[in-house]
Amino acid sequence: MAQLAFYGKLRDIMGCDMELELPANVKTLNALQDHLTQAYTGFGDVFSHTRTKVVLNDVLVHSDMPITDADRIEFLPPFSGG
Repeated sequence: MAQLAFYGKLRDIMGCDMELELPANVKTLNALQDHLTQAYTGFGDVFSHTRTKVVLNDVLVHSDMPITDADRIEFLPPFSGG
């Protein structure tokens, strides 16, 4: 199962990190974003209105990267504060 981690506002929406067996049609980060947007109210709003970064297996990547059930995926919206 893919391991998903959420930070900032996305953590507030998702509640916790999770393990997810990727649906057959989810083969890229873009497809995962679409899946999470449909499954969780508010995810798409935060993701589309902020400059959220995605880290795949400890590497900052673009959203068109392929993914598998063995990956760790972290969603990092902009942080503020001091």
